[in-house]
Amino acid sequence: MYQGTDFIELDVVINKENKVIVAHDTYLSSVSDIMDKPEFLSRLKVRTLNGKDKEDWWIYDFTEIELKTIGIKQIRAPYRSRAFDSLFTYPTLQEVLQLLLDFNVKLKGSRNPDKRPVGILLEMKDYAYHKFYTDQEIADLVIADLKKFGVDTINGAKDRIPIVLMSFDQESVKRAQQISDLPRVQLVSNLVSTQYVIDTAQYANIIGPRC
Repeated sequence: MYQGTDFIELDVVINKENKVIVAHDTYLSSVSDIMDKPEFLSRLKVRTLNGKDKEDWWIYDFTEIELKTIGIKQIRAPYRSRAFDSLFTYPTLQEVLQLLLDFNVKLKGSRNPDKRPVGILLEMKDYAYHKFYTDQEIADLVIADLKKFGVDTINGAKDRIPIVLMSFDQESVKRAQQISDLPRVQLVSNLVSTQYVIDTAQYANIIGPRC
């Protein structure tokens, strides 16, 4: 952030306490040292994700305190350094919001010429999984956290922490439209038709292709 980035991009999921956790996946095996934690061996279970059964450790089965004992690991080695493996753990969205708010207040936009504060490109993950297993609308929980920091609207967020809401799941983007005026991005994995663009424009501001 000190180098002048405009936004950080992060993904969020839901844990056992219905807290919004910053994590790329709803499961733990891919980017953590969960396999080195014998005390959590019994948490291994099969769940359905994106239409396929998967055996793993699932963030929804862990409390925030438990997640703080699990280290995050780099899975893109050797292209990215593994020097920081297990040094950091899973933050809550509220923790990240506080970090950015403190940063933006401290620097007051002095890190770049146009005085812009650092914002968040916030991707809400796996609507169907969360709805089935947690019976929660992930967008509702995200907006509730944003509201605690006064950044759940465009006017509230623009000078504090600019927020852009994103998801591959139409349901999450549509729900976000119903409860907030924050900018919304419908993420897509493939080329889309003209009709898809027309339909998506009814609830999203931007279509974002997978890079």
